[in-house]
Amino acid sequence: MGNKIARTTQVSASEYYLHDLPSSYNLVLKEVLGRGRFFKSILCKHDEGLVLVKVYFKRGEYIDLREYERRLSHIKETFRAIDHPHVWPFQFWQETDKAAYLLRQYFFNNLHDRLSTRPFLSLVEKKWLAFQLLLAVKQCHEKGICHGDIKCENVLVTSWNWLYLADFASFKPTYIPYDDPSDFSFFFDTGGRRLCYLAPERFYEHGGEMQVAQDAPLKPSMDIFAVGCVIAELFLEGQPLFELSQLLAYRRGQYDPSMHLEKIPDTGIRKMILAMIQLEPELRFSAESYLQNYAAVVLPTYFSPFLHNFYCCWNPLHSDMRVAMCHSVFPEILKQMMGNKSSEETSNVLSTPSSATSINESQEMDAKQRLNLTKDLFRKREKLDKGIVEHRFRPLGDISTLLGDGKESNHCSIGKPMLEDLTNSGFSQDLRNGGVQSSGELFQSISDAFRKNGHPFLKKITMNNLTSLMSDYDSQSDTFGMPFLPLPEDSMKCEGMVLIASLLCSCIRNVKLPHFRRAAILLLKSSSLYIDDEDRLQRVLPYVIAMLSDPAAIVRCAALETLCDILPLVRDFPPSDAKIFPEYILPMLSMLPDDPEESVRICYASNIAKLALTAYGFLVHSIRLSEAGVLDKLSTTHKSLMSSNETSGQQQRLNGDAQLAQLRKSIAEVVQELVMGPKQTPNIRRALLQDIGNLCCFFGQRQSNDFLLPILPAFLNDRDDQLRAVFYGQIVYVCFFVGERSVEEYLLPYIEQALSDATEAVIVNALDCLAILCKSGYLRKRILLEMIERAFPLLCYPSQWVRRSAVTFIAASSESLGAVDSYVFLAPVIRPFLRRQPASIASVKALLSCLKPPVSREVFYEVLENARSSDMLERQRKIWYNSSGQSKQQETADLLRRGAEDLNSIKCWSDKQQNIEGQRPAVDATKQSELTQFVDDDGAKLRAMGSLVYNASSMVDTRDPLCPEKLQFSGFMSQQASGLSSLVGEQIIGRDTFVLL
Repeated sequence: MGNKIARTTQVSASEYYLHDLPSSYNLVLKEVLGRGRFFKSILCKHDEGLVLVKVYFKRGEYIDLREYERRLSHIKETFRAIDHPHVWPFQFWQETDKAAYLLRQYFFNNLHDRLSTRPFLSLVEKKWLAFQLLLAVKQCHEKGICHGDIKCENVLVTSWNWLYLADFASFKPTYIPYDDPSDFSFFFDTGGRRLCYLAPERFYEHGGEMQVAQDAPLKPSMDIFAVGCVIAELFLEGQPLFELSQLLAYRRGQYDPSMHLEKIPDTGIRKMILAMIQLEPELRFSAESYLQNYAAVVLPTYFSPFLHNFYCCWNPLHSDMRVAMCHSVFPEILKQMMGNKSSEETSNVLSTPSSATSINESQEMDAKQRLNLTKDLFRKREKLDKGIVEHRFRPLGDISTLLGDGKESNHCSIGKPMLEDLTNSGFSQDLRNGGVQSSGELFQSISDAFRKNGHPFLKKITMNNLTSLMSDYDSQSDTFGMPFLPLPEDSMKCEGMVLIASLLCSCIRNVKLPHFRRAAILLLKSSSLYIDDEDRLQRVLPYVIAMLSDPAAIVRCAALETLCDILPLVRDFPPSDAKIFPEYILPMLSMLPDDPEESVRICYASNIAKLALTAYGFLVHSIRLSEAGVLDKLSTTHKSLMSSNETSGQQQRLNGDAQLAQLRKSIAEVVQELVMGPKQTPNIRRALLQDIGNLCCFFGQRQSNDFLLPILPAFLNDRDDQLRAVFYGQIVYVCFFVGERSVEEYLLPYIEQALSDATEAVIVNALDCLAILCKSGYLRKRILLEMIERAFPLLCYPSQWVRRSAVTFIAASSESLGAVDSYVFLAPVIRPFLRRQPASIASVKALLSCLKPPVSREVFYEVLENARSSDMLERQRKIWYNSSGQSKQQETADLLRRGAEDLNSIKCWSDKQQNIEGQRPAVDATKQSELTQFVDDDGAKLRAMGSLVYNASSMVDTRDPLCPEKLQFSGFMSQQASGLSSLVGEQIIGRDTFVLL
């Protein structure tokens, strides 16, 4: 009775770790990062960001910590005077009765974590971090301060690869016993990995000859040894150089780390590391010596001063100004990073000592000039942010000032004057005078490189290579060969561009203004030209895809175009990225057909063919990896199912065909949504038609017939004149890919219908398409004669643009029919339109010189309307369904009758013109003089034109009122412009003020 079990009180982690700190600090525990025996590291939230708190719990006896507090204060005050520090001391400390607290700003990555985080560090990034680590140690040693515990966990790395050396161990013992590992575990093995970065001379034996105090001052050589261990781990992909047992064996001369360093391929890096980890401290050089001696051997020359000074200018700016600064100096960055290659090539070409001396002198002068400019920029900036430098590392009365440095340094007024100095200085003028392109010229040239002939490394289908492309057709797989062009070997490589890409990726999501976000994306595209495939996929691609959901339409368009331009550059990728298109890229693009902005949907439509061919290229490469057995290593079950090589090859072929079919189905769904979806517009359809050839190449012959042909009527159902003009200008590519039968039964009725269209651009493109098909042998004799019957009235069309295309088709038809059939079938049809017999019907120049003057629009459309008495649907049905022989004979008789009526009408008009020329007064005198002058002038100019070579793109008759629009818009016009121009044209005809080109 009265016995009760005592209740144990549950203490929260926040109360356990932070109960002694005043509530005014407003810290909330987020996560416990480390539970070392010496310090407990915890991550806390604050109103202005994240804070790292290291807690030391007092154990039993009283310990006076005032000496350690004095050391921390001295370190912070000393590093405050450094202009651009690579050191980050503790910013605040607090001692209570039960614990001591050390506080600093939290960094997301240390070097140990960064080595195992994607995207993995490239070689130049590792060199850049090693350079900064040596620079940080140099800054410490120049101020008489040694770190004492340099290891990967204490090397902090930002997202833009700026390095800080943190957690100075002035409170840890300098020397620890050799034969008692407890001190090492307590003070230095915080992660429990048993890795050792301590110099061998920091271990001593109990009772040995050398008796030292544990708190003796540190020496710079001790830090150099630790730096060598960190750099070795950096280049060994995270593998440590020494464990504790190995270091003790190395101290006794029983372990050789050089065998482990053989994994590093660069001999210069190995030599530098071996020089840093010498057993004798006197043989180790200072950090400054390593920076100087290995500048050209290991570290690229543009690291110092150019790149480091650029980073120093970059750090205090906010994200918008960072992008603006990078945009303004990008040409100089490219020049400096490509300078090593150019200097080596120059030295190979120029062998005389005098020339080499002059080159070296000029390079030294350029370096001095850049250094002087950067110093001036720094000096001006220091005047502006003097207040920020004074308050850096100041003692904290309130914890809210702990993260104030970042906000103050990101103030807009700091970066603007510096950027203006950079862009308006004489230095940029010297760059232009020296042959370096300005930023605008450089980005324009890069943009032109991607748009000049499609993509520079992706095949552009033209009429010249259609025949060769058809010869590469594989009927089994329904493909037309690989779509990629060979990449240049070395001219486009620049390893340093990875650093610039990392800079842009680190700030692009924090940029506020849309045009700066767009500029950052374009800079990423420019940088991607010079980096390798792994960096394009692992580093740039995720950020570009993330910008597809940006609120601004111009940013989404830029991201989509950059994505479609970067992906064709990738030719090699790891097996883990084999399914990047079906599992990552295409799902991320699935929301674009429903984008609220039409410009984004137009951009997607204009790039869908390029994207489809790139996806096909990725699929082919993944199939090759599978055939080589690379992908099979990832799935051992697949190998167990295969009983022989033939079965394995057949299974892989079937698997590849299935993947290609699935890819084509995905692209077909996108195309159908763009063309026939609820948000389709004529502009989207026109954009899709511009690259219909590449789309047909991707789908293959069978899929083009099954999918593309059924959606073609949707383009013609639209009343937009420009859309119809583009359709008939690009339909010839579809004709080549779908085959002769589909052309005759499906596409020719559309082309025939276009010959009577009211828009001249549609008529011209349809005639050009017929001419190309005729030359390529896609039209049989019967079909060709029917097309001639529909096209020959256009020889008297009022616009010479249309007449010239009609002549081109007639000449191509004559060449295809041959001399006999041309004399029998073609000559009687076109004879009423000729003033004399041409030397050859197959010659465009001869036919143009013999054509009679065109009729007026009223006469032409009146005759044309009389010729339309038959039903067009019946004519299409004859071609589609192959009517019976009797109906064909009746229809042929009707056609001959209508043709005779047309010829009689035209012959009457021709006789009327002859009467006018013979001065027989049958019409009004004013009209007679105007027509006579018109006929004489036109006939003389046409005869003069007979000596010119036919060029459809330049020979345009300015009598056509649409001539300026055709030259400006490549033959496209609107309905309003068509009607107005026709009215103006008739007025000009009446005034007899024609000018013939």
